[in-house]
Amino acid sequence: MNPNRREYLLEILTTLYPPPHRLRLRSAASYPDHRPVASYRILPLPQRPQLLVPALPARATARILRYTVCPTSRLARLARAVAITGLTLPGATRLALPGRIDICGPPEADSFPRYLRHRLGRPVALAVHIGGPVRANRKPVVALLGDEGKPIGYAKLGVTPLTHQLINNERDALRILGTAQLRHVTVPQILHSGQWRGHNVLVQSALPVWRPRPLRSSAAIARAMVEVATVHGHHTGPLTGSGYAEALLTRLSALPADPDVTQLTHLTRRLLAHGHRTVLTYGAWHGDWTPWNTHPLPDGVLVWDWERFSLGVPLGLDAFHLFLAVRVSAGADLAQTVRECLARAPKLLAPFSVPPAAARLTCLLYLVDIGIRHLTDRALTGHSRHGEISAWLLPVLRYALNAEEEFV
Repeated sequence: MNPNRREYLLEILTTLYPPPHRLRLRSAASYPDHRPVASYRILPLPQRPQLLVPALPARATARILRYTVCPTSRLARLARAVAITGLTLPGATRLALPGRIDICGPPEADSFPRYLRHRLGRPVALAVHIGGPVRANRKPVVALLGDEGKPIGYAKLGVTPLTHQLINNERDALRILGTAQLRHVTVPQILHSGQWRGHNVLVQSALPVWRPRPLRSSAAIARAMVEVATVHGHHTGPLTGSGYAEALLTRLSALPADPDVTQLTHLTRRLLAHGHRTVLTYGAWHGDWTPWNTHPLPDGVLVWDWERFSLGVPLGLDAFHLFLAVRVSAGADLAQTVRECLARAPKLLAPFSVPPAAARLTCLLYLVDIGIRHLTDRALTGHSRHGEISAWLLPVLRYALNAEEEFV
């Protein structure tokens, strides 16, 4: 097992089952003499942990995979189908599920499942998602399983100041969205919000991500994005003096000084000066609209992970975020994708009725926004998912600002 992922897996389980619980990593053929309080299998392999599921028979594990894993590409959906089929074969438990972790300890000891049982009024089994070990927003995310392996909800725990803030932000976002008359977007409902052992806790209902996707969904996604953008109303005004412009500069000033921060701050001030007369329409955005946070259906779009939801932003930022996410996840060069995003800005923002000049400015503002996010992640973890912004973001901003044509 990758040492970082193994360490993170154990870190998550220790958070969910604090001392006096003890963790024992062993093969499926080696069981302890006494009954553990919980047991999990490691999927897909002990060397590449991505999901922990209750140590149940293989057919039950296949049902959990069918309902809790939401692949976004055809290849990923095929891989899931192969795994589910393999789990229904004789002897699949030992052949396909070799990794097992037992949690041992007194039955009355405090644990996250015990807390959930008390708060929700029913016992729950957990499936634990294992994300990237060096992401700034990493935190335990667990599916609460009901009958037939279907999730009845998802729980998140804040474990750092940033993740506490993100969970609070998602709670507030779901409260806003929960009172809106949404026609094209379906969002989770809050089942519980509280604290456990100093961790912020948010439990939200599960969305039916197992429903089949339509073959074409671009129009439905555009309608859903526009609905989110205007969910809390909208207003127009110049970029200069806007709350959004001030927020960008405030976030930049909070970063530790380094050459990338200095250059991005300089370019941002130039951009704000160039676009000072441009009138923009401000609304809301999801903040992380990607294929893995959404699920189109014939009658709308399921959307979750509202941690980055924000108000008072230029309309259309989600369209740029999705454009980059789709292409970069498919292996496209990031710098080239950013340039394509800028070139296609008017078309991408056409559903939002944003004029071409304002669309180009909005795209550059989005790039600044996402650049600040990467720099913040790097400051918190020493790592950024897309490396140094000097390689893919700063050159595009510099080129756009130096271009001869007037774009604002």
